[in-house]
Parts: sequence; C-alpha cells; structure tokens
Amino acid sequence: MQAVSRRVSYHTFAHVLKMDVSFHLDKRTGKLSRILERGPRSIQQIFRIAIFVLMPTMLEFLAVCTVLSRSFSPLVGGLVGITFVIYISWSVMLTQVGEDHEGEERGTHPLTLGFGPANCSCHPHPECCCLLYYAS
Repeated sequence: MQAVSRRVSYHTFAHVLKMDVSFHLDKRTGKLSRILERGPRSIQQIFRIAIFVLMPTMLEFLAVCTVLSRSFSPLVGGLVGITFVIYISWSVMLTQVGEDHEGEERGTHPLTLGFGPANCSCHPHPECCCLLYYAS
C-alpha cells in the first residue's frame, strides 16, 4: 500500500516539475501542494476502506448467504443476495442523483473544481462573501 502511494506521489511530482513555467507562475503554489498531498492520502484511505471494511463485510455477507442456503433453501440465500444487490444499486443511484442536484443548486458542475459563485478568493473578506451567498 505504501509503495503504491509513494509511486503515485513520485509520478505526480515529476509531472508537476515537467510542466511549463507559466503554469507555475499562474497557479497558487499552496493550492497545488495541497492537491499533491491529497493524492497519496486518498489512495491510502481507499486501500484502508477496501481492506478493513469492504472485504470483511463481503466475506460476512457470503457466509450469511451460505448459511441461509444450507439451513433453509438456496432460494432464501439467493433472495437475500438479490435484495442486497438491488439495495446497493438503489443507494448508488440515489447518491448520484443527489450529487447532480447539489451541483445544480450551487451553480457549479463537478468538473469546474468549485469555481462558481461561492468561490470568493478575490474578495478581501472571503468568509463574508461566502456567508452572504449561502444565506440567500
């Protein structure tokens, strides 16, 4: 896990160093460094979730379906499995719909990286600007 994280960090940093000088002059270096730090942390968090949460949950789910299939009938285990898959699909679909509507309400699109009406970095008191925006 750490090797993958280091490899991603190295390749990202090498990519940033290869970029044109005008890119570095036009961008805020603090924001760029935060983005570079978030990458490896995100990869580590995804691995931790996959290894310590998703895999044990899936193993337990398979064990429950197996016990239900052997104790009652394969139909019961299959129904529990199908119900679980339908529930997960429904949850993912509703999450996507909610994210789409959230972006529409703020007037931003996920690909705009937050540059929308709530971005007040040019205002002398950005917290006031953002509070006024969200209050309306």
